[in-house]
Amino acid sequence: MAVRGQLASRVNQGPGKLPPEQYRNQLAELNAEADRLEGALSRHSAEFRTQSQPVTLEWAQETLLAGTALVELAVYRPYNRKRPRNLKSSAPRATPPM
Repeated sequence: MAVRGQLASRVNQGPGKLPPEQYRNQLAELNAEADRLEGALSRHSAEFRTQSQPVTLEWAQETLLAGTALVELAVYRPYNRKRPRNLKSSAPRATPPM
């Protein structure tokens, strides 16, 4: 499993029976490993380096033309831990004829 995937799984699982300090250390180690791998990749790949650069206020001010706007979109999908993953969210519905 990829390091970011391991980190996400660990965060979703929570500390469980681990002491809080050990849990935080595990998260910090996984995060550091992911950063190290991404840094190595960005040194060897110009495309990755370009795509992984954070969007900052300074970048937006320098790059965007006057009168334009930068819009960020997000999608929220509620997550229910108790619901099995293989179920669809709802049964298909028939639409009435017009």
